[in-house]
Amino acid sequence: MGKSFKEIWPDIKGKIKEVSPEELKVRMTNGKETILLDVREKDEMRKEYMCGAELLPRGFLEMRVEELIPDKEKPIVVYCAVGVRSAFAAKTLMDMGYEDVASLRGGIEKWKRSGFEVLRDLDFTREQLDRYSRQIILPEVGEKGQAKIHRGKVLIVGSGRLSSAATMYLAAGGVGKLGVVDFHPVTHGDLRGQILHTFSSLGKNRAESAAKMVERINPDVSTEAYPIRLGVENTVDILKDYDVILECSGNSRTRYLVNDACVLMEKPLFIAEMARDWGKAMSVYPGEGPCYRCVFPKPELDDNASEGDGYSDALGGLMGLIQAAEIFKFLLGKGDLLKGKLLLWDGFRMRFQQKPVERDRACPLCGEHPCITDLVKNKGSYGRLG
Repeated sequence: MGKSFKEIWPDIKGKIKEVSPEELKVRMTNGKETILLDVREKDEMRKEYMCGAELLPRGFLEMRVEELIPDKEKPIVVYCAVGVRSAFAAKTLMDMGYEDVASLRGGIEKWKRSGFEVLRDLDFTREQLDRYSRQIILPEVGEKGQAKIHRGKVLIVGSGRLSSAATMYLAAGGVGKLGVVDFHPVTHGDLRGQILHTFSSLGKNRAESAAKMVERINPDVSTEAYPIRLGVENTVDILKDYDVILECSGNSRTRYLVNDACVLMEKPLFIAEMARDWGKAMSVYPGEGPCYRCVFPKPELDDNASEGDGYSDALGGLMGLIQAAEIFKFLLGKGDLLKGKLLLWDGFRMRFQQKPVERDRACPLCGEHPCITDLVKNKGSYGRLG
C-alpha cells in the first residue's frame, strides 16, 4: 500500500537541508556563490521572484537541471511558494548527485514576510508572450531574460548592409529601444543589400527609413532616428542614453571615433566590418580587454576599398546577424561573448576563425599612458567622418 503525503513529508524533511531566509540573505550579502533555483510555475514567477533566481518548474526538473546546472558541486538553494515543492526538488537533486543542496524554509512567502526584496518583471500581454514564445522557452532566456531584452537600449551607428540584418533581428527579438545614426539618403544602389530599406524609401534619410521599418516589424520597440553625421561635438551626447553601441558605419574614421567614445564613456561596443569576401567582428569591453585601437592601430584598408573591389551582400547580412547574437547574449548576461577575441570569416571558403587579442599597454586610448582623453582635443586625427 502506497504512502500518503503525511507519511512521506517527515521523511523528506529529515533527509534534506533547509536554510532560513535570514541565513540565505547572509550568504547573498557576503557574496558566497549560490545558485537560486525557483521551481514554481511560470505564471507564479511572472508575478514576483528573488533576485538572480533561475526558473525551472518542478515538473521539468529531472529533464533539464543538468543542462542548466552542469556542475554538481556548486551550492544550490531551491525555493517555491511555501517550501513544499522545493523540499521535494532538493531531495531529487541530492538523488541525482548534487552535493550541496538546500531548500528555503517557508519559500518566497516567508522571504517576503522577513522584509527581503522580491522583483517583478514586465507584465507581458498574451500577444507578447505569443510573439516571443520561441525565445522565451529557451532555458537561457525565459520571461526574466525577455524582460532584460525589453529593457535594453541599443544605438546602431550606420544603417547600411552591416546593420540591416542586425537591426531587424534586434527589433523582432524585442529590444526595448533602438537608436539609428546615419546621415546618408537611400539610393538605388542601397536596395540590393540594405534590406531595411525599400523602393518607397528612395531619397529619404536612411536612419529615418530604418526607424520606420523597425516600427513595422515590432511596435513594442521604441525607436529614435538621428539623421546626422557623427562628429566629436555630438557623439558623446548621442551615446550617453544607450546601454550598448553597435558600430556598422563601414567607415574607418567613424569606427575609431565611436571606439574612442565608448572607451572614454565605459560603454560596451560591438564592431563588424566587411570587404570583398571577408568579414570580421569583435567586442570592446572597456577596462576588461582590448579596444579597437589595440588590435588595429591603423586602418587595414582604405574606406573606398570595399566599394571599389566589390563585396558580397550576404556577407554583410551574416556579420550583422553575428552582431545581433552578441547583443542578445550581452543583454541576457549569458553565453560566451567575443571578449578578447577577433572573429574572422572567409566567405567564399566558408571558414570561421577566432583569434585571441590582447590589450596593448602602449595603446594611446586605453594603455598605461593614454594620450587620447578627450574627443574634441583628438579631433584632428579623425579626418572626414562618414
